[in-house]
Amino acid sequence: MDGRALFLLLGVGCAAPVAPPLAVQADALYRQGKVAESYAAYGRALCAAPGDLSVARRYIDLWQQLGATGSFLAPISGCARGAPTEAYLSGLAAAVQGKHEVAAERLEFALATVAPEGRAEVAYRLGLVRLAARDWPRAVEVLERASGLAPTRVDARLALAQAQLEQGRFADSIQILRGIMAITPDQDELRHARRQLQTAVARSEAPLAADVDQAVSEVLAALERGAATDDELEKIRTLAGEVEHPRVLTVAALAALKRGAQAEAARLLEQATAMGLLDPAPWRVLGSSLVATGRTREALRPLTEAFARDPFDVDVAAMLAATAAAVDENRVARDAYRALTLLQPEVAAHALGLARMERRLARPEAALTAVERGVELDPQSVPLLVELASIEAELASKGSTAAVRQQAKTRARAAVARLIRVAPNHPAAPVILKTLDGG
Repeated sequence: MDGRALFLLLGVGCAAPVAPPLAVQADALYRQGKVAESYAAYGRALCAAPGDLSVARRYIDLWQQLGATGSFLAPISGCARGAPTEAYLSGLAAAVQGKHEVAAERLEFALATVAPEGRAEVAYRLGLVRLAARDWPRAVEVLERASGLAPTRVDARLALAQAQLEQGRFADSIQILRGIMAITPDQDELRHARRQLQTAVARSEAPLAADVDQAVSEVLAALERGAATDDELEKIRTLAGEVEHPRVLTVAALAALKRGAQAEAARLLEQATAMGLLDPAPWRVLGSSLVATGRTREALRPLTEAFARDPFDVDVAAMLAATAAAVDENRVARDAYRALTLLQPEVAAHALGLARMERRLARPEAALTAVERGVELDPQSVPLLVELASIEAELASKGSTAAVRQQAKTRARAAVARLIRVAPNHPAAPVILKTLDGG
């Protein structure tokens, strides 16, 4: 079975909303490194909850980890499993063994007989089997069904995008990948989505001749090291005049920027953006060059275009957030900071930026949610504590009811107390307290 599809089959999945007690025990054994004991425990959990497909999937996952030898049915032979669950188990086991037609047949039966709440899961697994078998049209068909049945399942969308990519439907694949940010993916899913997006963009463009590709790669590597020679800069300039290709033009623009030829770089990037309609790179280079030269308002459009094409690019998101905030494009800045909190959830500064933009947009409740997350990440951050106290003071003044205002006032005083403990002489503290006292 194709390794990529196998990763999707058993490495990504929709967890059960509430794990049964026996499954919790089985998972605890697994986390202790007791795989064989965990496998047996998952068998008992499956016997106790035969309709729970998440337990069934985990059972087969562990069977695979143990070498996929012996009968997976033997440990659960005394259990009443039901035809849909048995077909699902058999389908997953056949997929692990690379028996795609058998797997597809069993999963088709499971899909036709399983309870409604299990259809998205079975359709997803069937789609992965079709992917592994390189049956792109039927993979797309069943994965579209899975995505429709479970619109918030990121794994189903990733698989659908992969199937469309393999069909050569690059624009469709990219559209789905870009939309994943709206359904709160986790970090593994974000990394996977960006790799797929980059692959789709690269495949959507005409391949370069081998010698041209090598030359462009060498110049780009030299530029990234800051060690490009005059000969290399001239070489890529010549290539850009001979080979009209978004990648060649973008690297040539980088070289032009290195030489200080801003107008030439802008012309090359305009050509690249017109040719590579799906490619974020020309827009990213143009936007970052404008930011570097202080042309903030001009940078807003190319950065917005770059981020729309690659919403997983942290550097572009950060530049866009700061640029939009600087020119009072508050919704654009808010959306960029919100994306940053997904892309780098461990960075407290992103939560602070989001809170500030929500306040500018007169959304103090949303600002409070953001700043509270930031304070959780960095309890000693003075800017975050000032923002927290300020937002609570605003809610104390503008809350919808007297009770809401009083609660916010109490929280605001507590926030000021926290601020004073961290920064005893901070000038914001008395100002906020005076506001709370009606001054």
